[in-house]
Amino acid sequence: MDSAKVTIDFAGVKTITRSFAHEYLLRKKASNKLVEERNVPSDVQRMMEVVQAAQHDKKRADLGAVTVAVL
Repeated sequence: MDSAKVTIDFAGVKTITRSFAHEYLLRKKASNKLVEERNVPSDVQRMMEVVQAAQHDKKRADLGAVTVAVL
């Protein structure tokens, strides 16, 4: 049975690397399924937030570079 929803259970996970968080978030975003997390420890949540903030800042910086090039 192929479900449109996937639940990832982080029970027992103490920490993740920045590269894992980056890859996980990229794959989650690219998935056509609803991906939900369960039992996410605060350290894991913070790492995902750090990576998301860095991706947001990079997009904003890239947009700024494009804007400067156009002017």
